[in-house]
Parts: sequence; structure tokens; C-alpha cells
Amino acid sequence: MALKKGAFLVTIFILILVGCSNKSTSKELIDYDKENVINSLNEMSFNPEIPNLLPFEPIESKVDVADIGGLLLVHLKYCT
Repeated sequence: MALKKGAFLVTIFILILVGCSNKSTSKELIDYDKENVINSLNEMSFNPEIPNLLPFEPIESKVDVADIGGLLLVHLKYCT
């Protein structure tokens, strides 16, 4: 019984280590042209964070900024 419990704990520990690893290769994440996105967000009163890498290669990125009742709505869309 103790051996099964120990094996279970070791297995869970290994799975947690593998699952929590934030190492990723450049083959998984793709760099993209952020210039359009950065230029569209210059009018914001705060500095939003945009992703540096994406898990897919966008063909086009669209940024829509709308003023709705005094609030800025930013819609960022990556088209594949």
C-alpha cells in the first residue's frame, strides 16, 4: 500500500513539474509584426500589455478603439 502511495505521489510530482514548465521553443510560439497594434494603442491613457509571441502566425491584426459612454473599448483581433 505504501509503495502504491509513493509511486502515485512521485507521478503527480513529475506531472506538476512538466506542466508548470514555462520553457517553450520558438517552434511553438511565433513572433509577429506588432507595429500596427502598438501604433493603434498610443491614444490609451494606460500602457496595455500585448503579447510578444503567439501560438499561431497571424495574417493580419486589426485594432478597433471605440468610445462608448466615456469608456474606451479596445478590440484586438488576430486573423489567421
